[in-house]
Amino acid sequence: MAADPDHRTTEWSARLGRRDSDRPIAAVGPATALARRSIKLSTDHVEDADRSVFPLRLEIGQLQLVGLQIESEPTEQKLPAAAFNWPQLPGWLAFIEIDLKQLELRDFRFQNQQADELKIKQLHSQIAWHDQQLLFNQLVLNSPDFKINGNLSLGFAHPAVKSDLQLHQFNPDGGEQKISVTLDLKSEQQLLLFGPVEVSLTDGRAKEVRVTGDLGLTSDALLFQQLRLHRPAGSGTVTATGRLRFTTAQPELESQLQLNDLDLQAETGQSTRISGSIALTGTLEHYQGSFKLHNQADPLYDLKLSGRLAGDQQHLELADLRGNWLNGIISGQTHIAWRDSWQVTTQLAGRNLEPHLCTTR
Repeated sequence: MAADPDHRTTEWSARLGRRDSDRPIAAVGPATALARRSIKLSTDHVEDADRSVFPLRLEIGQLQLVGLQIESEPTEQKLPAAAFNWPQLPGWLAFIEIDLKQLELRDFRFQNQQADELKIKQLHSQIAWHDQQLLFNQLVLNSPDFKINGNLSLGFAHPAVKSDLQLHQFNPDGGEQKISVTLDLKSEQQLLLFGPVEVSLTDGRAKEVRVTGDLGLTSDALLFQQLRLHRPAGSGTVTATGRLRFTTAQPELESQLQLNDLDLQAETGQSTRISGSIALTGTLEHYQGSFKLHNQADPLYDLKLSGRLAGDQQHLELADLRGNWLNGIISGQTHIAWRDSWQVTTQLAGRNLEPHLCTTR
């Protein structure tokens, strides 16, 4: 058979046989040539076949792809994402098992006309298909800007996602950030997926921030319940509950933040104990909400404040401010902008304030 001069060739070997037998049904090696369009598999009668020969097992020693490039076609307009459904795979896949001992992908490029080019210098992993689960073991992905390593599994007979992945982000100054993601999601009642998640962020100074809680997935939204922020310094907690809808033109967030004795001394230089709630809805282009907060501290910083908020990626408006400060009552509004430089404009009115409480002790 003549080789196709327009396509690269690669050598690979494989064996096909039963899982509980060392005797192969068929073997393919470097000396075997296969026409790309001459392989057909009929599955019309798989259900009626003798199940004693199943599952069939295919072992592949190595698969190497070099210089693969993919370009996506530009879209005229950004359309809302369609409702998500867990993939339904062909039934005959339940009767086979595949073990790919080593997958190696080098010099891969993906070009999106509306985004920067994605480059992958090298990816290698062990891949297996067992019991309708797709397993990526010892996954390592290297790109110029980041590195990913770990394990990932996807279940299809019963929807499931399990991961233990680490992302290393390389900064221009030579520093590095590490993000670890561990989750174990399974189908549950009316949800496609639900389960615990843990995300940790470590910077170059070895300071770690962790988020733990539960994630859920429906056909149109990502749900998060009791996501709790664990900070490296200080005390107090921040807990978030809500949903992110992704079937709209822009993802829409509905969330409720609960703060309890949050100490921001490391960030502000002042001892704080902030408690209260913040409600947010909308998109990055336009969001709105309300808040009600109380900082229990020395008299100068002891403050109760509530109001409405609205903003976008360039400014934030705080309106209908009402609060208690220095044993009096305050009201007003504040506008914060940061497009070109930080600008803060505030209009406040006070009544029955006791300024002598500001005296430094």
